[in-house]
Amino acid sequence: MVNFKHFVTTILPTFCYLCQNRAEPHQVICQGCLADLPAIEEACTLCGISMLHPGVCGKCQRKPPKLNSVLTAYRYGYPVDRIIKKYKYKQDLSIARPLINALICRINNESSALPQAIVPVPLHYLRHYLKGFNQALEIAKIVGNAFNISVDAHSLQRKRATAPQYRLTPQQRKNNLAGAFRIKKPVSYRSIAIVDDIITTGATGNEIAKLYRQAGVKHIELWALARAD
Repeated sequence: MVNFKHFVTTILPTFCYLCQNRAEPHQVICQGCLADLPAIEEACTLCGISMLHPGVCGKCQRKPPKLNSVLTAYRYGYPVDRIIKKYKYKQDLSIARPLINALICRINNESSALPQAIVPVPLHYLRHYLKGFNQALEIAKIVGNAFNISVDAHSLQRKRATAPQYRLTPQQRKNNLAGAFRIKKPVSYRSIAIVDDIITTGATGNEIAKLYRQAGVKHIELWALARAD
């Protein structure tokens, strides 16, 4: 029996989502557009902000975050923002796969030691119910499978819905996240990686890291597809 989906994807031409030119079969984004994406070459090891040289940025030197390290694949700007928004709001996992693969490569090359568990940033239960999809969880599943790391989507809870961080002032960001999360059950991990789609201010990852530090976790990384400048 002919597999119709296989027939369509192998016989009919594939076009790149970004440039609309022909792409290889099963490629949502062509190799040329992938090569042009704004990859992060050097970044602050503690917050992931893009830098000219590796090291720790001035802000993190003045006030170190609760995170041990941050790894992201791309800067959050055009066309990465377009790709992530389609993934996030249209639930199109295929469009995000090249970004996730780039993140996996970066983790493989730069993470000093793999964590015991991956913790995706949770959505508030009402938002999760309405969307039926948590973009951070889907990323965590693919990354966890690549490194054979368990995904813990149950120990952390978002107690209340929060406004997008990028719209807020520094003080508003702090108030926005205060008490927004809680750890529901004891954890025994020595190390974890928090996973999200985008890092905008870094405050969300830092707030979650603070809770896991209080729970006894010693080493905490933050992994994301992209980091806003």
